[in-house]
Amino acid sequence: MDEIKTFHLGSDRPSQRVEETSIKFDGNFDANALTTALRHAFFQAWRIDSKLPLWVRQMEGGSGRKYRYFVNNLFEQLPGSRYLEIGVYKGSTLCAAAYKNDLSATCIDHWKEFGGKDEFDEHARLLKLASPKADLTVIDNDFRNVDYKSLKKNGIFCFDGPHSEQDHYDGITLALPALKDEFILIIDDWVMPSVKDGTHQAIARARLDIVASITIETTQDNTLPTLLGSWFSDWHNGYFLAVVRK
Repeated sequence: MDEIKTFHLGSDRPSQRVEETSIKFDGNFDANALTTALRHAFFQAWRIDSKLPLWVRQMEGGSGRKYRYFVNNLFEQLPGSRYLEIGVYKGSTLCAAAYKNDLSATCIDHWKEFGGKDEFDEHARLLKLASPKADLTVIDNDFRNVDYKSLKKNGIFCFDGPHSEQDHYDGITLALPALKDEFILIIDDWVMPSVKDGTHQAIARARLDIVASITIETTQDNTLPTLLGSWFSDWHNGYFLAVVRK
């Protein structure tokens, strides 16, 4: 009698981790144009409904592919938006947001932690060629040294800078003067406890109201995923996507 063989995917891995993604919706997604756009862009991303070209989808960087589809669709639904991004690296998030969209983006990074400035410059050049309606301002500085009161009010804010609890608290608190009374908040690397704690503290201290939110966790034990990450993944290290009101 022939021996029955079994195949266990990943059985040779040193640790038998189970990495699962959870997605939680909270709040009123019918409240206004921002909440409905947030919801619609998210489900578009799940359908892989996207105009992003291969060079943006496959760009090395700290964002997942479904996120790139999401943020591009979000700005397509909200033409003329102003976008503030802290933490740029090689530009995967920025290029995904701005590709063939009508927006004004202000990006802040000093490229001292991970480098990537040369690659960002090249990606920004390609972006400008493909997206003439995208206006881009780059501030080469530590985010704590920027005068946010001098910036125009932005309706969408993404913080993907350093990820200590204090970094996230400062990132949101300092940027508030540059944000509209109601804005979309995007926080990357949400599986990290320091990211959650700093974000929640800043929201509570500033007495901000969360109108609606989507919480994406790519692991369930507060650790970074090891099987798929960055541009190979759907949602990288998780996201907090929210419409926030001052």
